[in-house]
Amino acid sequence: MATHTVSRRSVNRGTTRFNVAFLFSLVLVLVAPALITAYFGISIHTVMSGSMKPTMNPGDELIADVIPANHVQVGDVILYLNPENWEMTAHRVVKKTQDGQGIKLVMQGDANPTPDPEVAYSGLQPIRQVVYTIPKIGYVLDLLSSTVMKTLGGVLLVLINIFFFMKMRRKELAVAIAPTGRTMSRDGLGEAPRQSEKERLQQMDRFTQY
Repeated sequence: MATHTVSRRSVNRGTTRFNVAFLFSLVLVLVAPALITAYFGISIHTVMSGSMKPTMNPGDELIADVIPANHVQVGDVILYLNPENWEMTAHRVVKKTQDGQGIKLVMQGDANPTPDPEVAYSGLQPIRQVVYTIPKIGYVLDLLSSTVMKTLGGVLLVLINIFFFMKMRRKELAVAIAPTGRTMSRDGLGEAPRQSEKERLQQMDRFTQY
């Protein structure tokens, strides 16, 4: 009986560990990017055009941090809403002016012949500064972070969890059945002779009484 109890507890611990790992993975895939952005200010962006070649190429991944506008320096690469096309753009700061009303920045792509229109900011307004570039993985990360891939990943994790749960249940059942069979066969073989001996002694007692 002791062997049976230890084995079942071991299987249950294995099931619990897998379920915890499953839930942690699911939360990591779905929630971690948003948490990193919300609490640390770090964001991830994919380069979609060649305006910053050769420094940044399409498909590169940008990691940006948040700094106040008055900390921006000429030569920094920042992310901003381009007033020409109203798209989020990563360009280099080529001019900075400051007055009593705030900061004015002029950005330009390294591969572009002309600068972008000037953009005004308040002194403490948050701006995303590019701090690191990871080559050639942007499209892959965009695909993995899409709603379709998140849904497929969640379904896959559920199926994997079901598979391992069923596998562990089969092991649990095998552990539960095996000791019982051994106990019955061992005890059963010894019980019949003991029962026969008991009946024989009872019969002898009855004859002795007569």
